[in-house]
Amino acid sequence: MTDSGYPRSVWEWRRGTPLAEATKVYEGEQSDVSVGGFAYLDRGRRYELRYRSLTFYTSSYEIKVGEAAWAPIPIPPDANVGTFADQLLVTLRSAWLGHPAGALLAAPADGFMGAGDDAARSALLTPLFTPTETCSLEASTETKNYLVLSCLDNVVTECRFWRYADGAFSLERSLKGEVGLSPSFSAVDAETSDDLWRTSDGYTQPTTLSLAAASSPDAAEALKALPAFYDARGVTTQQFTAASADGTAVPYFLVS
Repeated sequence: MTDSGYPRSVWEWRRGTPLAEATKVYEGEQSDVSVGGFAYLDRGRRYELRYRSLTFYTSSYEIKVGEAAWAPIPIPPDANVGTFADQLLVTLRSAWLGHPAGALLAAPADGFMGAGDDAARSALLTPLFTPTETCSLEASTETKNYLVLSCLDNVVTECRFWRYADGAFSLERSLKGEVGLSPSFSAVDAETSDDLWRTSDGYTQPTTLSLAAASSPDAAEALKALPAFYDARGVTTQQFTAASADGTAVPYFLVS
């Protein structure tokens, strides 16, 4: 165990053999927060990943792609990493290689891991999200062929649908919620389909569950909804901004 009380080592155990025969394959430092490792298939691509949580906000990662050897992932210690098919996905907490904190970047895993320096790695990065003064990345979900980003722009939800095909991401569409209405998406089965559960709610609409396709998310089939607690007919939601003492524009909603 680490000093924080979490696992410090990773062991490999083969199903059907005694647990005592498990082999230690990775170990962190006593001072680490935690240590972990796992293997998985991502759209037919096999990955093995292991990590050391150095603090609550920094980590070091090592990856094994297919038959390649283990190698450290050369990203900032405060960045998060994931995969989508043969792509690495990197979410930044601090600026890196010309991209600001809060950005989401994609790069081909093989090319990125084989690049010799930051200049070569930088050339492989594709920004999937870049924050602005009013827009931040709230969440993401994946289907078989789509990466769906949920963004907050002036506290209004906008969902961006990135389709992955032929080794590249392309922004296929954006779906912005009505003022005061917040849609969110989650995959029905990310391994086999592009179907999505769509949940939406707002000041004048009870939480509603619908079924949609990532290729046409606005054409959703409503399945169930919570009961309405008041008659919202004739009630509208408007968004305005107020200036704070330091001049910051603060968005707010008026329901009337």
